[in-house]
Amino acid sequence: FLYNIDDELKLLSLHCPLWNFFIVLTDSIRG
Repeated sequence: FLYNIDDELKLLSLHCPLWNFFIVLTDSIRG
């Protein structure tokens, strides 16, 4: 479930660099 969302976020990050920051935040929160 989380991995599928991560894949979609990574695809979005290719179009919107801001998503890269969001992905880093979620990764750090999950630890």
